[in-house]
Amino acid sequence: MKMNLKKNFSFAGICLALTMFLAGCGTIGQNFNYDNVGKIVKNQTTKEEIRRLFGPPISKGMENGRDRWTYQYSKKYVGGKDYNKELVLIFDDNGKVLAFSHESNFPPEEQ
Repeated sequence: MKMNLKKNFSFAGICLALTMFLAGCGTIGQNFNYDNVGKIVKNQTTKEEIRRLFGPPISKGMENGRDRWTYQYSKKYVGGKDYNKELVLIFDDNGKVLAFSHESNFPPEEQ
C-alpha cells in the first residue's frame, strides 16, 4: 500500500510539473484593448468614454491633486519573452483627459 501511494504521488507530481512547463505562461493585471488608445483626445475624452473603451482601471489614484487611472497588463513566459502594456491617464477637474501616456511591447496581433 505504501509503495502504491508513493508511485501515485510521484506520477501526480510529474503530471503537475509537465502541465506547468507546457503552459509556461502567466498573466498579471487586466487585459485591455490597446488599439483604442488612438481614440483618446486630450481635453475632450471623458472618464465615462475611457471606461467604455477600456473597462474599469486596474488602479485609481491622485497625481498633483488630479485623478489618475492606470491600465496595465503583463504576460510572462517561462524561459521566454515578457510582454507588457500600460496606459496612464490624468483627468482635469471636469473629468476630461488632461494628459496620458502609454507603451506596449506586445506584437500587433496581440494588442
